Amino acid sequence: MKKKIKVVFMLMCLIVSLLGNGQTVKASEYDSIELKNSCTQLDNYQAEQLYMVALKNIMQRFGTDYKFENYKINIRDAGEKDSLYMVDVDIDVDMTWTKNPIESDYIKGMKKAITNIRDNEERQMIQKEVDDEITDLMEMYNEKQLSEFSYRVELGKTNGKISIDNAKFYHRVDVDDDDVYTAKMPDNEEKNYEMGENDGEKFVEESLIDTFNIRSVSYNKNSAVKYAKDHAKDAPEFSSANGMGSDCANFVSKCLHAGGIPIDKDGKWYPSSQSGAYAGDNWMRTGYYNNGGVIPYMTGKGYFSKGTASSSKLGSIIYWNDKSHVALVTYKDSNNTIKYTQHSSSTQSTVYKVYSSSMNVKFYNWNN
Repeated sequence: MKKKIKVVFMLMCLIVSLLGNGQTVKASEYDSIELKNSCTQLDNYQAEQLYMVALKNIMQRFGTDYKFENYKINIRDAGEKDSLYMVDVDIDVDMTWTKNPIESDYIKGMKKAITNIRDNEERQMIQKEVDDEITDLMEMYNEKQLSEFSYRVELGKTNGKISIDNAKFYHRVDVDDDDVYTAKMPDNEEKNYEMGENDGEKFVEESLIDTFNIRSVSYNKNSAVKYAKDHAKDAPEFSSANGMGSDCANFVSKCLHAGGIPIDKDGKWYPSSQSGAYAGDNWMRTGYYNNGGVIPYMTGKGYFSKGTASSSKLGSIIYWNDKSHVALVTYKDSNNTIKYTQHSSSTQSTVYKVYSSSMNVKFYNWNN
């Protein structure tokens, strides 16, 4: 039987033991939490103890500069293996960036670097790049976004009974219906590295180099990101249900095409001709199995090149090293908080999924 409860915290302090290490978690800052516990072997008290650990992780990483409201938490069975019982914890929450980027060292660094450009024409061109970057950041500032944090939890079983002591937490990415990517969640996961003056100066330097590169194809990151957000919750074209695998690469390719990357029949980067038909190899594959894919195609054509989390931009591609999976960066602020939008075999319930630095991924940035 599915169990659904609503837990409301109003100016009270709930102390919950952090599993296995004697630390405590305070929940006084959470105004309301709606919990849906559909686990067959966990009662609601055990479920609450698990999600409080996940909430502590979120606060460690983002509590200083973000506001969180209206938590909706879903805990469900994820299978059993040997003596382990696994559950998935999904936390959907309204997340708002509350630190004004105008006051950031990142923007100060950009403005400082512009003053060092002597050529008036170059300075005007770079000023536009900086203005566009500031506009993007200001649009994110104080914007409430429904964001998803996903975890996999491994629990031990003793004599057939579930024990939540020494539970192991992982950041989770749903790749396919029966396939997930997990990365160990650190006990004390540090907040993201905030971008500083050096990062702002580097942005100007790279923009200056790009102004001298004449390219036949121009990539509009805003159009790519808009497509991703508009179609994030569409039913997947490719899925395990229709025997066509996962929709992740197909979705990213559609986003890139919306951003201006042209169809290339000869290069095998083209969409399906009709529903139920396969697309080109480089369109519908990630590149993980070395048999073509969106990453080797984009880098081979010079449209994208390998970067880092700190150098990633809106419209960058995230590529998982341990799974055949890709997604598009659809949020990046000067706190270096990254959110991505993806497809898999199942219809997605949220637009924004929050990246963790513990994930083993590569970033690929567009070259304009």
